Amino acid sequence: MQSDFSSLDARIERLLGFWREVGVTLNPGAGPGLLAELEAAISLPLPAEFRTLYSEADGMADEGYDGMLFGLWPIHRILREFVDPEYTAPPGDRSLDFADGLIESHRYAVVLEGKRAGAILVHWHGEDPEVAAPSIGDFASMYVAAPESLYLVPRPGRAGA
Repeated sequence: MQSDFSSLDARIERLLGFWREVGVTLNPGAGPGLLAELEAAISLPLPAEFRTLYSEADGMADEGYDGMLFGLWPIHRILREFVDPEYTAPPGDRSLDFADGLIESHRYAVVLEGKRAGAILVHWHGEDPEVAAPSIGDFASMYVAAPESLYLVPRPGRAGA
């Protein structure tokens, strides 16, 4: 699904293009019905950039990872994690996990409401989250330019490195 991107959304398109260039298989974009299902489950609207990202790519295929062991989850996994009775949201801002790094070493969450709505948090199990990026667009730019700033380690010779 292709959109008419604004300059803000171009950062997301660059990230998606980067993944495709290095051989990461992305799922087709989520349709409005699936996005509405997620919003109904969380009882809040999704941040605009999150909607943009998932309208273009509903996560990585087969719940896979790229060469830096970053996994962008498809919406069905986000929903599964969110409704899991053992799921514990990170403390603080109301947020929604949507990705993980280094095979569940840490998770990434989008803040859903309040003054930091749209910010991306990183959190390790049992620890307080910290802001990784002020927005998905900023996260996308940081990922392409300096993944180590997002607690990801480029690996020579692997897709995405």
